[in-house]
Amino acid sequence: MAEQLAQAREPGGIGGLLATTAGRIVVSVVIPIVTFLIMRWGFLFLRDSEAPPLLIAAVAVILGVGGVAVLFVVMNFVVEQLPATARDTLRPYVFVGPGVAILFYYLALPAIRTFWFSLEIKSPAEGTAWFDITFLIGIGLLIVSAVATNAWVSRMPTRRQMRWSSARFLIPAAVLVVWYLLIPQFETLLNGAESGESIIQNYHFVFADPLMREALRNNVLWMFFGTGVIVVLGLLVAVLADRSAWEKTSKAFIFLPMAISFVGAGVIFRFVYDASRAPGQTQIGLLNAIREGIFNAERIGWLQIEPWNNFMLIVVLIFLQTGFAMVLISSALKSVPNELLEAGRIDGASEVQIFFRIIIPSIRGTLITVTTTIVILTLKIFDIIFVMTQGRNGTEVFANRMYLEMFRFLDNGHAGAIATVLLFLTTPVMYYNLKRFSEEEAF
Repeated sequence: MAEQLAQAREPGGIGGLLATTAGRIVVSVVIPIVTFLIMRWGFLFLRDSEAPPLLIAAVAVILGVGGVAVLFVVMNFVVEQLPATARDTLRPYVFVGPGVAILFYYLALPAIRTFWFSLEIKSPAEGTAWFDITFLIGIGLLIVSAVATNAWVSRMPTRRQMRWSSARFLIPAAVLVVWYLLIPQFETLLNGAESGESIIQNYHFVFADPLMREALRNNVLWMFFGTGVIVVLGLLVAVLADRSAWEKTSKAFIFLPMAISFVGAGVIFRFVYDASRAPGQTQIGLLNAIREGIFNAERIGWLQIEPWNNFMLIVVLIFLQTGFAMVLISSALKSVPNELLEAGRIDGASEVQIFFRIIIPSIRGTLITVTTTIVILTLKIFDIIFVMTQGRNGTEVFANRMYLEMFRFLDNGHAGAIATVLLFLTTPVMYYNLKRFSEEEAF
């Protein structure tokens, strides 16, 4: 074996080439470039609509599975040719690097480009003011409330800090919502600057446009009512089903809507709320058919009644996500020690007291996880609105407005500003979740 290795390292052989620094550099550069060029050719081939479908499918499978595997093998082979110090340093990045690069290209880079679009300067409409004092006051209130809340929570004992940590972003968000929703009359009083151009024009649109105010109001409705009802229903169903003889069957039926996409559920509920048939004709909308058939009442345009049509849309989200909340909460309930429950009963506690003083504190972490997950979902809700109303009749939300600005009105600046605000609203929630998970792992 030693003789074979020695022969491989002789000048003129492959081993001799790889043993030299120049040879390692050549291999480290040429092989990845060739691999990427082959994969690039494959992806370009997949975009050729004239190719036979079976051939396109075969290339997709080969590149999607085999190409990634070959890429890792080749990169690992290249690193193995480097000196020991460089090899040990670079080997982890061989496997982590492609994932990080993909995340940067598809997540971080679009976010940066979107923010750049939001700074687009355009000529304002005649009579409008770019120096929006209400906008600046709102940002100032947000910063001041965030700093004050953080200082207030930081002075609490450690145990209370964990309980009030969500206030770090909830209180500033509430201050901003109150300023822009409950005090819009200050806008006319404070905005007196002349028309001009500014990089904050698009953000002025987000907070000052009447339709965006409507979208902010509706997103708040979705966040509080949708999230609250889903978490409460999921908790009740999990507790009741856990004590039922039909636990598996009942949970299966409640979880079943999770298999339906948001678009599919939107189409289904459009038929439920349909009011397109004239009086006297057979109603295809379930609710109106029940009203005419049983109560002999006139049809109602459920999706045209403001503001109740927003609650009709929230019902769709409740229908889809209650099963998700139930499954997570149910698994947490099963982890509560029976000895703890029995100790409470022996001490004379009622079932209601056991529920609120033992069960709820024991599953508090899961409840927070479910709540924050649904909050993020409601902030970026789009599919249901787009399929059922497209934002008409007072049902506008941020994500739908962003889509309309981007693809219907072709306004990258407005769409970028809305997307940036959405990112700003969801980032604290995600940060709180990650921080709480790290704290639980520490314990």
